[in-house]
Amino acid sequence: MDNDSLVTIPIVIHVIFGDEDQNVDDERLLGQIRRLNEDFRRLNPDTALTPALFKDVAADTKVEFCLAEIDPWSESTKGITRTQTFVNEIGLTQRYWQSALGGQDAWDQNRYLNIWVCEIVEDGSIAGFAEAAKMEPAGAEGIVIDYRYFGILTSGMSSFGGGRTLTHETGHWLGLSHIWGVETGCAIDDGIEDTPLQLDRYRGCPTYPQQSCGSEDMFMNFMDLTDDACMNLFTEGQKERMRRVLFTFKPNLWIQDLCENPTTSSLSPDLQRMHLFPNPTRGHLRISLGNLTLNHRIQIRNLQGQMLSYRQLDEGISISDFPPGLYLLTLETGDQSKTFKIIKTD
Repeated sequence: MDNDSLVTIPIVIHVIFGDEDQNVDDERLLGQIRRLNEDFRRLNPDTALTPALFKDVAADTKVEFCLAEIDPWSESTKGITRTQTFVNEIGLTQRYWQSALGGQDAWDQNRYLNIWVCEIVEDGSIAGFAEAAKMEPAGAEGIVIDYRYFGILTSGMSSFGGGRTLTHETGHWLGLSHIWGVETGCAIDDGIEDTPLQLDRYRGCPTYPQQSCGSEDMFMNFMDLTDDACMNLFTEGQKERMRRVLFTFKPNLWIQDLCENPTTSSLSPDLQRMHLFPNPTRGHLRISLGNLTLNHRIQIRNLQGQMLSYRQLDEGISISDFPPGLYLLTLETGDQSKTFKIIKTD
């Protein structure tokens, strides 16, 4: 498994609303996805708040999320559905993922991350939950967030108005436990080596440091339950766990070009225009170079991260000797790079 290649996950947001207060607008939805990407790429504006003790293990997960641009029926989409419902507290029921019962059917969970935004309970006491990623998903697999906790909010649920509920629940979807483990106490761990043992959850915004189980607690981890303003990191161990779950249970989720990579706009115009063809291929690829010269290098890796080729860029590339499967080709140009997914067929 390559732990450094950039992975982009297409998502669809299903907004289910009973009244207009619950019908979260596009601007708030887009702001939430920006925050999710910031948190997973460690581009969040509060990284300076990570204590020095934990900075070395704070991780850029190399996982990004984008709203799907192609729906399951190969039609253009903006990755948002809207459904008006007659069901109160629909998030508490199994109706939210069933159109016939007042909710919205999931899109193919092997190709999209489904996020339902709806009322979970009337008093807002449940912010969200997740059904973990599986090889053979059930209809409910995905993430449910109460509409009052989705997006960057300036009023209402102020302690949880920073968009971190989705960050936390996406961690659960990708196989992470709460940082203190499945039970309280120092004998139970979350199974991640670089998160310290922790007695119990934290709430609010604790002052640093706090100690339990003989070490300083990482209460600012996204998988604790502190206020949004007081959490700011995933660890390298959590990164490895999430990527292992993704590569094991959702190998088709991130190999399709169902949306634009969120960081594409930061690349030079020449890199943005560059593309490979044909893909899938039986062995021979060509590169549309645009204005790029041939004095750059390419590397090809398998999904285990093994380097299979590293050489000078050429307009023609042969992978005829590779067995059928998925490979990652990265073009390096100075301080920028662009990675393509290549499918080799028989």
